[in-house]
Amino acid sequence: MTRELAALAKSTGLKWKRNALRKSFISYRVASIKNVNQVALECGNSAAMIFKNYREVVRESESAAWFSVFPAKIENVLAMVNG
Repeated sequence: MTRELAALAKSTGLKWKRNALRKSFISYRVASIKNVNQVALECGNSAAMIFKNYREVVRESESAAWFSVFPAKIENVLAMVNG
């Protein structure tokens, strides 16, 4: 997937930062649940590593907006449901 993202970024002139989606997920997840230890467990990091390399301070409202982004519904694709 990394090669595909890099190729897409290059073809559109977008400057893509390494691990950009991972860093964003961690920052917004911490803002959302306010539990760095839980996020560290989910991401396979330590809390210290998150504070050192990943975490940017974001508002809870920004986190809600970030996690609410979904692709448009496609009629011939079934939604996956837990349970």
